[in-house]
Amino acid sequence: MNEHDPTIDAAFLGPMAENAGLLEEWMVQAVRDYAYWRRNLHPEDKAVMGAAREFDLEYLKVKADTEDALRRLAARMKRSVPWFSPRHMGHMASDLLMPALVGRVLGTLYNPNNVSTDAAGAAVEMELEVGMDLARMFGFSTADQTAMPWGHLTSGGSVANYEALRSMEALRLYPLALVAGMRDAGLAPEHTEMTDVLGELTSWRLINVCVDDVMPLHAMAMQIALNNGGGDAVATLHKAVENQRIEAIGSVEFFRRHNVAQPVLLAPVSAHYSWAKGAKLVGLGTHQIVHIDVDERMRMDAQSLRENLERLLANKTPVLAAISVYGTTEFGTLDPVHAVVKAREEFAERGLAFGVHVDAAWGGYLVSVFRDADDSLCSPELMSERFRYFPSSEVYEATRALNQVDSITVDPHKLGFIPYPAGALVFRNREWARLQAQAAPYVFDDQTQAISDTPLALEDLGRYVLEGSKPGSSAISVAVAHDVFPLNCDGFGKIIAQTIRASEVFHDKFLAFTDEIRDVATVVMPFEPDTNIVCIALNPAGNGDLDTANRFTRNVFDSMRFSADEPAQLRDFIGSFTSFDQSRMTNEVARRFERELQLDAGTLERHPEAHVFVLRHTLMNPWLLRPINDHGKDYIDMYFEFLATQIQMQSSVCLTSTELQQ
Repeated sequence: MNEHDPTIDAAFLGPMAENAGLLEEWMVQAVRDYAYWRRNLHPEDKAVMGAAREFDLEYLKVKADTEDALRRLAARMKRSVPWFSPRHMGHMASDLLMPALVGRVLGTLYNPNNVSTDAAGAAVEMELEVGMDLARMFGFSTADQTAMPWGHLTSGGSVANYEALRSMEALRLYPLALVAGMRDAGLAPEHTEMTDVLGELTSWRLINVCVDDVMPLHAMAMQIALNNGGGDAVATLHKAVENQRIEAIGSVEFFRRHNVAQPVLLAPVSAHYSWAKGAKLVGLGTHQIVHIDVDERMRMDAQSLRENLERLLANKTPVLAAISVYGTTEFGTLDPVHAVVKAREEFAERGLAFGVHVDAAWGGYLVSVFRDADDSLCSPELMSERFRYFPSSEVYEATRALNQVDSITVDPHKLGFIPYPAGALVFRNREWARLQAQAAPYVFDDQTQAISDTPLALEDLGRYVLEGSKPGSSAISVAVAHDVFPLNCDGFGKIIAQTIRASEVFHDKFLAFTDEIRDVATVVMPFEPDTNIVCIALNPAGNGDLDTANRFTRNVFDSMRFSADEPAQLRDFIGSFTSFDQSRMTNEVARRFERELQLDAGTLERHPEAHVFVLRHTLMNPWLLRPINDHGKDYIDMYFEFLATQIQMQSSVCLTSTELQQ
């Protein structure tokens, strides 16, 4: 392992602002170049500000007030979380890539609005390029021109998830509206080649059309209309179908007309809370989310998924989509995407179709570690040469299956080291965007509005996405980062690999730490990490009470809890926390956890709302393995020394309290 990788050294400002001169140079260049652009747009124009303005009292007052305001701002911002520091091991943020940071500043000066090319110009091109970068990283095919992928940026993973849910609803329910629209247009679909493809045109059959067959079905219907009455018939059919869609008549009327149950959404109990929000926003309802159990590694349990699918098929309950998580925000665990894809194929053959979306908001950029320079997937043997433990066979298979899912959420502003806001959503097939199109005459040219099979105008992003105005500076920021660090193992993957190695070192040093501290406290890693998020559970030695263990851990955490009311310098380390809820554990997992943490047997099962408070470490800072003193200790060494001190202090307090009670 090269601890002083020059690639990483040149990528970030650094914890001690070691590259401040370089950043300042690039910032000055950005401002100067932008100023030249203004001056040369129409150099024949007379300057509107005279040189004497600098001596005007009002001018000087505004200048002085601005300088005062900026000084106050700089002072207030010192109360921010020091994401850049290797002493911060808490939330999903770290030092920022300097190319992305300068790109954001330069892009902000131009203030592009990526709602359309008319308001953004080059920034929209960059956003679409970023989408293709991500699509190639995930392994989506770019060879088939009829089913090309596409992606775009959002304000974050939550909005990307909302749009993915909305898009899946539009795609999965479209066949019902299509056949109803054909009947309204007098085309009698029962007497067309549609029956050769679908068989009986029942509501159950139409709501179980596989996602890859939806747009070919659409094209078939339009061709039937064209053959029967030319362009006018196509326009009539298009209008009739739009009037039958759930987007027009609403969910209550839609499902009443088709006499079919409202579809459900499958998601693991570890899924992000944005899925519950999304179910509310689209009118699906949180009761329509079927929660899939997780296994002892906090990954979606494939057996639980299959059992629920069997039940839904038997009850003839449609399934909108199955959500799997590639990097949970709490634990960093990766669901078995390959098992979800396999279940989709098997159940589709039995008449129950559903889409597959992967929420890779956290783990998406991890795929760059697996991707070779030629976009192929690195072999397991090659991966084992680069890492000690990573990846497990399950993680490798989940990664290899990503190119078979329908859509993926990924957040550049998380493991992509990009400034906020920068989420993204990537689709395997850009043709699905047709079902999302919405026109606004003051933004989009009506003559480019597609009715059926005319080319997509994806550069008019606002037509196809949830958001209206979009900061083009976000796209520029990500595009510059991808330009400097391609999304493969020789580019972005080198940065991510460093964080994986740090988690491996953390794991090994943790094992030694547990032996050193065992007389004071029981310290447990509930499961080995899939990525670079590691959780630790604590319990004072000899204690079997859950409440005491949680109180003990909370007290330890208070020593690393960030507070905006205190100087950050008062914290040797800054961390985060989460909880293992009993409701998300199987009985087997609960019993194992009790045994390893030396809690009283049955304490979790007896209390349905019981939870275990744990320390959560996000090890994404690129400097964690750098030596910090002449003794060669790194930040991970220093953290475990800090943690040992805090545990011993809290153990003394706990022991004293027990003695006083006795």
